[in-house]
Amino acid sequence: MKRPINYDEAVQKIYDRIADHKKANLDWNWQDSTDDKSILRSILSLKGAWYLENDRAFVFEKSLSDRTYYDMLRYTLAEKIYRSLKLEADEAAWAAEALAGEHDTPTYSSRAYTAHDGVRKFGLHTFVANCVHVLRLRGLNHHPACDAVAKACAKHNLDIRSAHTVNDIWKKYKPQSYRRERKDRGS
Repeated sequence: MKRPINYDEAVQKIYDRIADHKKANLDWNWQDSTDDKSILRSILSLKGAWYLENDRAFVFEKSLSDRTYYDMLRYTLAEKIYRSLKLEADEAAWAAEALAGEHDTPTYSSRAYTAHDGVRKFGLHTFVANCVHVLRLRGLNHHPACDAVAKACAKHNLDIRSAHTVNDIWKKYKPQSYRRERKDRGS
């Protein structure tokens, strides 16, 4: 078993993870996310898949007038095509029309920044919760882990600057594996 990590090592480890994340062009700023691996595309694709499963008519209708929904469908259908998954008739028709340039690309609605900012925050918060999880797995107690993540985030000028904020994020976004472990232990 690895030696438990100390506080200073924890801060440096998270600082390096954030730096690696930024170097890989996986920034949380949606306006600069043009890389295929961007968090924004992944999350919009997941949201689009949810809408296709639960409210197809809504997402197709909104995609004609709202850029967020247009991108959602575009990324979701591109992912399905890439993975050789079967497209439903309406999905195939929409994708063919989009590829043929028959859809005017809508502009972002006045709420688009808020929606995309929410996606950016979701990506950042998920990353932060996973950082806390990694430090806990390495033997650091919960509160010092939250403090170390906050300190590393502050060094990178991210919006998260306090252990209290990191703890709130942890409560909301802690990994499913942690929830299952706790359930299995009965605590």
